[in-house]
Amino acid sequence: MISENADFENYSGGTGSVNDPYIISTESDLLNISLHMDACYRLNKNIAIDDIENWEPFGGANKANPFTGVIDGDGFSIVGLSRSSAFELTDGCVFYGFIGCLGNKGVIKNLTLSAINISLTESPAGNIFVSGFCGYSYGSIINCSISGQINYAVYNTGGAHVSGICGYLNG
Repeated sequence: MISENADFENYSGGTGSVNDPYIISTESDLLNISLHMDACYRLNKNIAIDDIENWEPFGGANKANPFTGVIDGDGFSIVGLSRSSAFELTDGCVFYGFIGCLGNKGVIKNLTLSAINISLTESPAGNIFVSGFCGYSYGSIINCSISGQINYAVYNTGGAHVSGICGYLNG
């Protein structure tokens, strides 16, 4: 699969296809995943994102724009994902992680999220899905690991689904 809007200048190589994924070598490459939520990606080194104070999940914190591509960490890590501010509810829910919602064809594999720091002390009432990799998943998370901390110290009148890998797995 090649994204219809393939943009070769925004990555360190590749075409976004299964056989020639976009190469992620820099923070900028990583942030550009949001441009093609249906493409294939492969890390070729560890990527530090600890300078981003409040990570915004790919696709947003809702199901409206799920990630349906493939991210292959190739044994590398994304270091320093963090969030400490509250979320906005969309349709009564919030999906938070590296990716907001992983679609039914979406795959994350061979990736480590290290030194994550998600600390939520305020949240609107509603269903909250929080984790390192994705808040909500219809897809596959394979051979992935996480280190760091997720603190959720909020009284919530909705439902809170907090986990290291996936807030809610539906598939």
